[in-house]
Amino acid sequence: MICSITYALIMSFNEKICKIWKDPVLSKVISAGFIALFGLLYALISKFNINSPCSWGFMAIISVILFVIFRYILKMIIFHEDRPNSILISNTEPIQELVEDVEGSKQDDIKDKASNEREKHEYNWLDSDILFAQCIAQTFPGNRGIVWYNSSDAVRRLNFFFKNLRKEEPNGDAVWWRRGYQAFSVKNAEILDVDKIYLGNDRFKISRMAVFVSPNYYKHFIYIEAEAEPATGLYPKITKVQIKEATERGDYITEEYGEFNGRLISRQEYDDGASIYENNVIQHNGDAILRIRYLTRINFILTSKNSPYNNQRFEVGSVELFRDALSDKKSIHKLFEFMDTFQKIDKPGHR
Repeated sequence: MICSITYALIMSFNEKICKIWKDPVLSKVISAGFIALFGLLYALISKFNINSPCSWGFMAIISVILFVIFRYILKMIIFHEDRPNSILISNTEPIQELVEDVEGSKQDDIKDKASNEREKHEYNWLDSDILFAQCIAQTFPGNRGIVWYNSSDAVRRLNFFFKNLRKEEPNGDAVWWRRGYQAFSVKNAEILDVDKIYLGNDRFKISRMAVFVSPNYYKHFIYIEAEAEPATGLYPKITKVQIKEATERGDYITEEYGEFNGRLISRQEYDDGASIYENNVIQHNGDAILRIRYLTRINFILTSKNSPYNNQRFEVGSVELFRDALSDKKSIHKLFEFMDTFQKIDKPGHR
C-alpha cells in the first residue's frame, strides 16, 4: 500500500514537470538556468586542486548528480512525455475502483440490513387480525372453539401471548381491550402474582379466562373475568357504598394512581411529575408508572384492532351482555353467540 502511494506521488510530480517543460516560456527559462548552473559548477571545479583527493570526490558526486538529471530529462520528459500519464492512470484507477467497490459494498450491506429490519417490524393495523391469530396459535396450540383456563394458567398464557406479540410487532397497537363502548390498546403484559397481571397499565386479579379459536381467523378473541381488588386508600372519597352500587348495576369502578420507588402516589402527583415524601418534594424524572386498579368485578375481551368486534353494532349490543355474563355465569353463552354473528365485512379495515 505504501509503495503504491509513493509511486503515485512520484508519477504525479513527473506529470507536473512534464507540463512545465511543455510550456514554451518556462522551458526556455529552465534551459537558461541549467546553462548558468553548469557554468557555475565549471568555475568552481576549475578552482579546485586536481591533485587533491577531496576535489576528485566532489567532482565524482557532481558528475553522478548531473548524469541522473540529464538521464531523467532525456528519458522521461523529452522522449517519453506521454508514458508517465498512462502509467499513473493504469496504476491508480484500479486502486480507486477497488476502494469504491469496497465502500459501495458496505453501503449496500447497511441498506439491505435496514430494509430487512423495516420489513420484519413494519406494522400495518389492517393486518392486526392476522397477527392476533398467529399469536393465538403460538400461545394456545391445538385449541379449537371455546377453551377455559383457571387464574394461574390464564396469567401465564397471557404473559406468553404478549411476548409472542412483541417479537413480531414491537411498537404497534394490534391488540385491544373491549367492553361495550370502552376500548383501548394493550401493548404488553407483566406478571404481578400467580393470579395477578398487568395488561398495559391496568392491573387485574384474574378469576377465569376463555379463548375462542374460530374456523375464521379474524373472529378469534380472549374473554377474561377479574375479581375486585381493595382500594389503595389514596382516595377516601371512593366509598364501599359506591362500589356496591356499581356492582349491582353491572358497572365497574377504577382508581388511577402511580408507582414510584416502591410506593404509591396519586394520579395528580403522577401528572405533576413530583410527590411529597417525608415532607420533601421528590422529582420523579419520568420514572413513575401509571397504574389502574379495578375495585369491582370486571369482564372484557381482547381482540385485534382490525376485528369485526371493532364495530358500532358490537359496542351497542354488547353492553348488557357483558353485564349479564358478570352477574350470571350461565349467561356467558349469550355474549359468545352474539359475537359469532359478526363477519369479515364488519371489520373496520375490510378489504
